[in-house]
Amino acid sequence: MTYQLTVANIQMKPTRSAPDARGSGAAPSTPAAPAARSAAKEDAGDDDGDGDSDSRRSRKLFLRLDIETIPSQDPDLIEQIKSNNRPTFPDLDSIEAAANLVDERKISADLEKRRAKAISDYEGALKKADDAAEIEWRNTSKSGTHGHLACISFAAGDGKIHNVRNVCLDNLDEFELDFDAVRAGEMGMLADFFSMLDEVLDQEDARIHLEGGYHLNRDPIIVAHFADFDIRFIWQRAIAIGFPIPRWWPINYNKYRDDQVVDTMTMWAGHGNRISLDRLCKSLGIPGKGDGIDGSKVWDAIVDGRLYEVCMYCDDDIRRLRSCHRKMQGLAPLEGDVEQLNDDGGADDDLYERPRTSFLKPHFTFFDAEEGEGL
Repeated sequence: MTYQLTVANIQMKPTRSAPDARGSGAAPSTPAAPAARSAAKEDAGDDDGDGDSDSRRSRKLFLRLDIETIPSQDPDLIEQIKSNNRPTFPDLDSIEAAANLVDERKISADLEKRRAKAISDYEGALKKADDAAEIEWRNTSKSGTHGHLACISFAAGDGKIHNVRNVCLDNLDEFELDFDAVRAGEMGMLADFFSMLDEVLDQEDARIHLEGGYHLNRDPIIVAHFADFDIRFIWQRAIAIGFPIPRWWPINYNKYRDDQVVDTMTMWAGHGNRISLDRLCKSLGIPGKGDGIDGSKVWDAIVDGRLYEVCMYCDDDIRRLRSCHRKMQGLAPLEGDVEQLNDDGGADDDLYERPRTSFLKPHFTFFDAEEGEGL
């Protein structure tokens, strides 16, 4: 299936190997170099699951995949979250003084004290409601029902890591982010993702046919950490925005087989158990995530004008994922992946010397105590 590329080119200033993102003017990837071809052969799966790496039948390729997501930008949902958490302003007129008081001055003082206490309690409830609404809103990034795609990083086999991003999040300091813009950005990045994937599969098909006389199965084996999240989120967003996701996309894959999806979390911890990718990396002697961006900080980084840094973080997760997966296959991690993960320099700070967002804060202030009953 061929998709028309809809995302406009956005020029950025890379200081290390940049994500190959549509929207950043990147060129399509090229076939693997001869020196890497033998390793690439080891890193493909065969379609019948018999482990025959020399099969002359069709072969499946491992597609390592990772996504980053943001909370909902739907104003109606945000208003609903506010409504669900909004405290009730106290009815000051219904407050009565202590029944044992008879002196008017004491009654008046007691009423004033009780009403002040009610307002103070209300202001405390506003703060708690603000925090609860913030948490509820941020948690929408954990499901494609309301959250949005920020970027997708992927690599076929041992090949180059590619990245597509939601370009409407690129320059939040230049225009106001809105719900329709985010959805349009998702439509463009999904079109780019599947189009780029088709190009990569075409190149791999031509390469392995030339070298081994067989063809590539066009349905790759998706490899991800907590795979159900990535696979379902992409499917949910495609359905929600009306994108025609390919029929091979394994939304209903059999979790007890590995011919469609390999989940490195389940592969290591077993069904029903969990381990973070960072902990798995450290267990296997692979560089972990450090103190930089993690999934909980993605939205804050994007609002701060650092979408490119988020994309590079997502790329690094592919390096971690591929290294862990290869090691659990009995293969050594790729030297290039480990070297990149050990690069403490990371992205140059000059890359992010851009105006910061002022109209949209990473923390919503849902309630204002000064507005009183007008909330």
